[in-house]
Amino acid sequence: MMGQENAIFPGPHLKRSCMMSMIRYTVLLYFTCIAAASFGADQFLRERQAEFLYDRGVHSFFDQDYTDAIAKLKKVEVLESVDPRPYYFLGLSYNRIKDKSNADKYLKKASRLEWEGRSARDYRVSDALKRIQGRERLQIESYRKQAKRNWEKVETKRLETKFNQTKAEENAILAAMRKQPEPIPEAPEVPFVGTAPFGARSVDPFRSPEKENEARDRLIPADDQKPDAAAVPPEPRPETSATDSPSTAETDKADAETPT
Repeated sequence: MMGQENAIFPGPHLKRSCMMSMIRYTVLLYFTCIAAASFGADQFLRERQAEFLYDRGVHSFFDQDYTDAIAKLKKVEVLESVDPRPYYFLGLSYNRIKDKSNADKYLKKASRLEWEGRSARDYRVSDALKRIQGRERLQIESYRKQAKRNWEKVETKRLETKFNQTKAEENAILAAMRKQPEPIPEAPEVPFVGTAPFGARSVDPFRSPEKENEARDRLIPADDQKPDAAAVPPEPRPETSATDSPSTAETDKADAETPT
């Protein structure tokens, strides 16, 4: 019964271990959050502040308070934002107060940032400029087209440079592969004339039977060569006739007639 209670209700040492694990996990999570926050906190705050100032500046622009719109949108420039929308409305605000030089300056900057940052984020510039029509919209579109052409030239040059660099690396690799080392000359073939251990006849497995026989003939002298057993005919056995070998009965009869 006591064993079952201990299995259901853990002891104090197990509770202490679980508590220490939770504390370590909490501390680790806390420092991780601090590191992540400190890494991108400044950039994050800048972007949020720039978006807030952009919203307030656009409201002032459509309220025809161009001075307040310029003041708020200039703060976005101080924050070094890469969002092209605040600079479009900053150029339009200068255009409304007849400041052509600043209007052209910020409209060009806005169109350049739009094309340079297309791969990073889509700021939906066309949606932001829906309410801008007429001559101002045509002027903006001309800046956008020029910025697109400039961006395409820069991108084409970058791709060509990358292609040439890759091609040069491939050619270098192919040239290194074509430079093969000179072939090593083969050693002259020397016939094996030694003797095998334990008196066994040496046999070259790569030599033809004809060459093997020639080598054997060179090694064995002519006097020591014995003819094959198949070449010597067997000696004839003498045949026994009736006259040459009398029978046993006749021999016994002759012995009986001999006087003792």
